[in-house]
Amino acid sequence: MLVMAQREYIRYLRFHEGLSIRAIAKRLGCHRATVKRYLEDPLHEYTRKAPVVYPVLGPVRHIIDQWLETDLAQPPKQRHSARRIHQRLKDEYGFQGGETTVRDYVHKWRREHQPKEVYLPLAFSPGESLQVDWGEIKVRCKSRETTLYLFCARLAYSTAIFVRVYPHARMEAFLDGLQRVLEFFGGVPREIVFDNLRTAVKRFISRYEREETEDFLAFRTFYAFEARFCNIRKGNEKGLVENLVGYARRNFLVPLPEVETTDPQGLESLNNRLAQACLVARRQLRNGDQRTVAACCEEERHHLAPLPVGHYDCARRVTCKIDSSARVRFDTNWYSVPCSYSYQTAEIKAYVDRVEVVCQGKVIASHVRCYGRSQQILELSHYLEVLLRKPGGLQHSRPWQQSNLPDAFCTLKVGQLRPEL
Repeated sequence: MLVMAQREYIRYLRFHEGLSIRAIAKRLGCHRATVKRYLEDPLHEYTRKAPVVYPVLGPVRHIIDQWLETDLAQPPKQRHSARRIHQRLKDEYGFQGGETTVRDYVHKWRREHQPKEVYLPLAFSPGESLQVDWGEIKVRCKSRETTLYLFCARLAYSTAIFVRVYPHARMEAFLDGLQRVLEFFGGVPREIVFDNLRTAVKRFISRYEREETEDFLAFRTFYAFEARFCNIRKGNEKGLVENLVGYARRNFLVPLPEVETTDPQGLESLNNRLAQACLVARRQLRNGDQRTVAACCEEERHHLAPLPVGHYDCARRVTCKIDSSARVRFDTNWYSVPCSYSYQTAEIKAYVDRVEVVCQGKVIASHVRCYGRSQQILELSHYLEVLLRKPGGLQHSRPWQQSNLPDAFCTLKVGQLRPEL
């Protein structure tokens, strides 16, 4: 800006005040050749003719170049920073220059050798695509910060959003989130775009082909949508939902929300507030459009495929053996079943909020899912037959101790222990 102002002033002195080149140069304290050049070509830009000299970096330039070239084949998150290069030069080569000198050179090298990627402006048709992603968030639980997982989804055409908090990002939470978002938008898009999640991708076949996990494939078959997976380290291919993770953190979760517990029941109130916030966000104008997101979402809803009849069972299934204490083990915790099923093989159906045990084709037990470790979730009714045969075990029976029965039942216990009463 200063150079342009000087050029304008030089030309003003010459053509309006009639000063000579020598007089202008004397008044401004610059060389006559500079004045002459600006008069002949007012838009002249300086171009360097001699190569750049690096008096401080000269002895180590080839070392920096070698490190940066090697970095191009390394994972992006494990490449040299300018600070790390400066530290290594000091430690390994006795470099005496400053970090700013190294930083400027590294920035220039990367600008020349790593040109930034150019992206195409995209446009989507109604009902064409839904983008899905996970993100981590912080909440306060009993005055302590706890990390939870935020399931995020965004329709590509209307840009309508959906977010929901889960205690983890395992298969049952992944499928539950997908099911809820399809019900929230009232239909199924033609494709859903994902990262290469372990819950969805079993292995890579080629750059563009994936072998999907059995649970995800069954879910996708039920809802009849196509799955498209981003290329490795190309999260920008679903940039709409990548931005949503940060948007939800800043706009819906500041200040940190307070929750009673981090299990699904304790998170229900928070998730209800998030669902309402997603609806309120539809009042905004869609980017580049004079219509609201709500109007575009209503248009898009008519282009979504209808939801299938029935309800998909979003459970993770694990085969187990019922032990001698009529319990099954899942995620380090023990859950009781009726004692008559002891020693039999069963199937555990793990949902986000509950655990069901299936044996002989029917559900024999259902418990609220425990997210602690090495806990025993026991139901007294499952052990009544055993207690009938072994009444002496009542005093130390864990199911009885955990049952929280009314005080009147203590009389039964005392009477059993002291028959003379």
